[in-house]
Amino acid sequence: RTSALWSVSYLSDTTRESKAAGTISDNEIDEILTEAKERTKVYGEPMPTLFKETLRSSVAVFNAKDMTPFRNHGSVIFIDDAQHAMSPFAGNGANMAIMHGYQLADQLVHAKDLTTAIKSYDDLSIPRSTSAINMSRRSIAIGHSQGFWKYMWVTVLKLMGWYFGLNYQHDQQSN
Repeated sequence: RTSALWSVSYLSDTTRESKAAGTISDNEIDEILTEAKERTKVYGEPMPTLFKETLRSSVAVFNAKDMTPFRNHGSVIFIDDAQHAMSPFAGNGANMAIMHGYQLADQLVHAKDLTTAIKSYDDLSIPRSTSAINMSRRSIAIGHSQGFWKYMWVTVLKLMGWYFGLNYQHDQQSN
């Protein structure tokens, strides 16, 4: 059997109550799916099929938000998302985890003591994390653009595609 993971993301000034899969009533699942259908009604397939085939016990609600990176102190070392939560829609999680793990290990091996290793790790990870979070915020803002800004970004991306020799119409016709 084939399966797919889907989500509906939108910008909001308010947070919703997060609900884990398997903890939501049938009524709430109906409301969530109805809202998702309404928010995606401008799209055709595969959205209607995804909604129809959704495993109801897998429906969840969460707020995708980031957190400013902080310096480690005390007896626990925080790394990666524990130190700087970032929206899962940023598309950078695995890269950040690899870099953080490598740099923490490198500092632990080469520093003269644990305090120096953690300080050096923070000095490396916090600027990189801050940069990634800022890039994530820009990407999410572009992805959720509406009106004038949406058309401006679509035009910019098409021009970049043209400049780099990408021909989407040709690719679509040959499929």
